[in-house]
Formats: sequence, structure tokens, C-alpha cells
Amino acid sequence: MKYKKYLQGPIPTSDRTNLFNLIRNPLAIIMLDAELAEEIHQGVLALSEERDNLRIELQYAHETIKELISQNSEYLGLLIRAEAAQAASMSDATQPKQNDHTVHDRDICGTDWIMGAWLSSGRDRVLLGHIELDWTNRDYQRALASLDKLLLGEDLTHRERVNSKLLKAAILRSCEQSEKALTHIEEALGICGRWPMYDLAGKAQFHRGLCYLQMELFAEASWCFTLATHTEGHIEQIAIHKNDAEEKRTRLHESDPRRVISPNYKAIPE
Repeated sequence: MKYKKYLQGPIPTSDRTNLFNLIRNPLAIIMLDAELAEEIHQGVLALSEERDNLRIELQYAHETIKELISQNSEYLGLLIRAEAAQAASMSDATQPKQNDHTVHDRDICGTDWIMGAWLSSGRDRVLLGHIELDWTNRDYQRALASLDKLLLGEDLTHRERVNSKLLKAAILRSCEQSEKALTHIEEALGICGRWPMYDLAGKAQFHRGLCYLQMELFAEASWCFTLATHTEGHIEQIAIHKNDAEEKRTRLHESDPRRVISPNYKAIPE
């Protein structure tokens, strides 16, 4: 049949015009046999689905560009501050030195991966070390109870609260409770948005991607890993997981809705 080819993939622009001209002519529709009418109907459905998918991808692209612009501004600010600090240190180098036994940040900022899902730093371990140990020992309930108690406190800094929520999300994911974990990750991203902390926002997107990967929502996982791509300390892990998500997404059948991002997905949760 003439319109059979419309069911095999995207409809060429020239054929779309002919198809819509035909649809606007009621008499022509009546004259078509039932099989051809069904083919036209399926062609219209294919067009609608293609349009909806493009709208979703365009919306996500806009959100991603907005986030990347914000990150670029933050990196520029960090560069300016770093150059100012370097100039100050060069000035200090000319001053007489005194004995100093202070423990500087760099002396405690070593990092470790825990169970392949959590990047812990020296600063984190001061607050969260005993909880990380419970998690490593697979005492999940005790670790979660400790985090719940910690998060009830009012004296946590914004960074401490974000890291605590991300650790809780990582533990919940270990318990295969990724949907519940996503709630804490999105709350952490909200804090990062109100008090810009782009390094932690990237870390949060990484954990968010791991949750979507466990839920087999591969398109969403891939986009989360994309947003986290340049997060310090995560680059190698992100590349592995993003490739995994993309490979699994492309292996899905073309009719599987998980090949594209859900309309409910927000790149940057409010």
C-alpha cells in the first residue's frame, strides 16, 4: 500500500504534506478502504510520538544548557579566587615565617571510594566515619538510624547536610530502595541550588544516575551522568557508568518507552 512505508520510521517532509492534505479532505478518507485508513492513522500516531519525544529532549537540553552556564560561571569565580590566593601567597612568601603547627585542609582531604558508590573525604569522615563503617560492614539499619538522628540536628552546615543526605541515598541504594534514595538526592540538589555548591551538585547527579541505573531507567541515568561529567574525583567512575547506561538503553527495543527520557524527569529538580 502507498502509505505502508510510514510505519517503518520517520516520515519524510514531502510525504507529510501529502498525508496531511489527504487527512483534511473528508471525502477522500471515506473513499479509502479500511486498511489504508488504518495505515494513515498509524502514521499520524507515529508523527505525534516523534513530536512528543522531540519536545522532551528539547526541554531537557534547555535545562542542561542552563546548568552548564551556571557551572561555568562558578568555575570562573573559582579561577579568579585562586589567582587572588596565589598572588597573596607570593606576597606572604616575602614575609618572615614563624613556627606553625596548624593542620591544614590538604592534610586531611584524602579521598576514598566506599563500595564503589561513595566518594568519602577526610572532612566527611570526621562527621560520617562511624556511619560509613557501619555501611561497609553491611549494618544498614544502624547506619540509616544514625543518619536520621544526625539529619534532625539544626547545627549542620549546608555542605554537611548535603553529604549526609547523599550518604543516606547511597546506603538506601545498597538496600535496593532507589526510589526512596532519589528523594534525598533531589533534596540535596535543592540545597546545592539555593547555596551554590557545584562540586556537591555534580556528586549528587552521580548518585542520582546510579539510582536510575538500578531502576533500569537508562535514558535518565545517562543524562544524570552527563551533568556530573566534570565533577572532581568522579570522572573515571562517571565515564564507566555513563557508557553502561547508554549501552543498555540502545539495546532496548525501539518501542520501549525507556529509550527516551520520561516527561516527568527534571534535569535540575526544583
